[in-house]
Amino acid sequence: MQKSTIYCAIAGMLLLCGGCSKMKDDIDTLKKPIPTALVILNPEYIVQNGKTFDIPFRVNPSNFVVTKENLSLDVPASHITRSSYGTSIPEYELTDVQPHKDAQGGTIDGEWIATVSVKSGAYYSSSLIALVLKYEDANGQQVQITSTYLGDLTTTVKLTPDMVAMKLFPACSYAKLDGSAYLYTPVMLQARPISSGSETMFDLSTVRVDSCKVDAPDEIRGMFWLETTDPDKREWKLQPSYVFQFPDADARSRGIDVKMWLTDLVSGEQITITKPIAFFRTEYTTPTVEFKLSEWPANNTIQVPFGNALAQIGVTADLFKQLSDTDPIPVSKSIGTKVTDDWDGKDGTPAIISLENPHQKEAGNKAVTTPEEDYLKFVFYAGKPDAGEKYKLKLIVTYTVPGADQPTINATIYVPFTFVP
Repeated sequence: MQKSTIYCAIAGMLLLCGGCSKMKDDIDTLKKPIPTALVILNPEYIVQNGKTFDIPFRVNPSNFVVTKENLSLDVPASHITRSSYGTSIPEYELTDVQPHKDAQGGTIDGEWIATVSVKSGAYYSSSLIALVLKYEDANGQQVQITSTYLGDLTTTVKLTPDMVAMKLFPACSYAKLDGSAYLYTPVMLQARPISSGSETMFDLSTVRVDSCKVDAPDEIRGMFWLETTDPDKREWKLQPSYVFQFPDADARSRGIDVKMWLTDLVSGEQITITKPIAFFRTEYTTPTVEFKLSEWPANNTIQVPFGNALAQIGVTADLFKQLSDTDPIPVSKSIGTKVTDDWDGKDGTPAIISLENPHQKEAGNKAVTTPEEDYLKFVFYAGKPDAGEKYKLKLIVTYTVPGADQPTINATIYVPFTFVP
């Protein structure tokens, strides 16, 4: 009987001690600060892909300790992907949390800095972001509290030389046909796709044009001038000056490079882009074309390749290729023919003359046909001419961009031809 009383007393003491321990734990839990408010201090962020940014925020009460483990990034709305409450999206990652410090290095009570990394990649996005704090309530349950204000996050694309281009004509005539004025070529900054195959163009509003210059030795650079009236410096005019000279008497063109310096306004980084251009003479005489009467065709039609002659005034496949790569704008071509009377007194020729291309009449062919495939077609309606007859064909060749106030290519090509046995 006495022993059972002792055992009961011991059991009671153990129960009492257990209750006291639990009570102590409950009291300790109640003593822990419980967050009542989480406020983002900066409402707007503009960040470049591949970079990190800081989110300053405040927690009430100020003695609540924030760690990377109890804080998460929430993205309530995004143009990229959707996310659920209290979770981020793959493109953004919260990487660190540190106390906010003042300029003297002292800790600011209740204020913290969350660091977020933005994934590298070619995309633009606009998102609403929030911070979510996890804590344990008095019942031992995990609870989340979200920031009362949302931050507006805009991500931009890092400027690279592939995302912008200079639109200018790689070949152009240097003067009008009568020599009365020098022709200029427009130089414009142009946005390109932000990645291969993308339909999204680079946003030029994030770029500043610092300068545009002719990249050449001093004695050559002084032959050209560049000017702009565009406040954003994205459009310029380039033309030869009155001291313009060709390298030598036989040179058909004078080539230079145009360079543009650009600054990415988000990152502050600078890049340069360069493009070559050549100014061509406005007159060219081809070698004499001989028509052999001994090989005269039965249909009285002769074709003469003309690509090399066009190349002498700057009209090449490369001209079309570069225009197509940087800006697929239409180019109207005008080539007029006339037989002159300044060679052996001839004032006409018994032939119909036209400039043709073997692909011009192909159904559904919208590809740019190269000038190398152009040819002059002579149809002698009066039959075989006499041996020794000579003529000179005058071609006025003009290539113009619709809407331009001057031609891009404007030149005269003379084609002397004669008939031999």
